[in-house]
Amino acid sequence: SDTWFGILTDSKTGRIKSLKLPSNQLYGKISKFITPLCGIAGKLMVLDLRCNHMTGEIPPCFGYLSSLVEVYLSVNQITGSIPEELGSLQRLEKLGLNGNR
Repeated sequence: SDTWFGILTDSKTGRIKSLKLPSNQLYGKISKFITPLCGIAGKLMVLDLRCNHMTGEIPPCFGYLSSLVEVYLSVNQITGSIPEELGSLQRLEKLGLNGNR
């Protein structure tokens, strides 16, 4: 696998497998960050954006990231309810959402 800071890709396909950017002072709406991933990150297994400054609601397209095993969105300013589409993530083992609004 190829690795950049916080990003692990599949060496054969180049697709993102892991995106770990905790405590990176990321600002903005979570939907603007996640929605583009929904189209290109079909093999994303780990998403860690905890301890940033993400706002807004988790977008429903999150449910299309069918390979997700771990999601950490804790300690941001995310609002709203958990989209029911997350229930379709059959491989999801860990979901961290504490410390939001």
